[in-house]
Amino acid sequence: MHDLDDPPRDSYDRRTMVELQFPTDIESARVVERLRELDVAANESEVSLHLAQSSRERAAALVALAAWFAARAAAGRTTRVEATREAAVPAQMLRLLGEGAGLGMTAVGPNAQELLRIRDRRSTRMLADRVVTAIETRVPDFSPSVLRMARFVFEELGANIVDHSGRSETGFGTLTYDVSSRRLELAFADRGIGFLQSLQRNPELQGRVADDAEALQLALTPRITGTATARTNMGIGLKTLLEFSDLLAAELWIVSGSAALHRRTAAGVRTSLYRAVGPWRGTWIALEATL
Repeated sequence: MHDLDDPPRDSYDRRTMVELQFPTDIESARVVERLRELDVAANESEVSLHLAQSSRERAAALVALAAWFAARAAAGRTTRVEATREAAVPAQMLRLLGEGAGLGMTAVGPNAQELLRIRDRRSTRMLADRVVTAIETRVPDFSPSVLRMARFVFEELGANIVDHSGRSETGFGTLTYDVSSRRLELAFADRGIGFLQSLQRNPELQGRVADDAEALQLALTPRITGTATARTNMGIGLKTLLEFSDLLAAELWIVSGSAALHRRTAAGVRTSLYRAVGPWRGTWIALEATL
């Protein structure tokens, strides 16, 4: 059986350039609908990616693209980026293409997204400090309690990628606040094994998780983990993410495999909708809130 990101050998011999369009300025709800396009193209030997013109890239789209790029680069696959103007290509994407599996961390302009590679627990703590300090510097009167919780959520989601994804080299996260729109965005993505396979690594859960939808619901439960030790508890960070989302009355999306959760608060009523989606190898998380 072949790994989802390791196609049969004869697929490497294809020379057809696959065309793919993926805008970087779309909000999370639309990214959910388009993750399948990236997933389908992930194993193609050569892909030409067209990025539409955009005055502002969105966190949800950028982390998905970054994880996808990193997985392709690690597999030695060719990705060519085209745009109608150079400004339409985020600086981070150009650096990712130029450095293979590496990624420079350069932000351009007051609203530019800074994509941060999740490497290990130590670097994740440093990145959490970094993104929160950046917001504090730009917005001195920003709520300290919201920032403290944002920092914890960022660190925990990064730790989950390190401990549970099986491919932390494909993990990326970002946390940003746009002053003009008062929009807070947090997003993470990886091209790892996803919740289902991660939970099945726990001997107590082997053969007991039916599908991606059940795995997603279990992953949101505290004390549920993809390992046999409580030290790497997956559920604590995700539970805190839910609490953070509820506190901000945010829109929250979580996708793993073929299952998606959309959690939102409207008119004081909180809803959580689980549904099937086009598959995404790994995990993708996006939170958007207007403060």
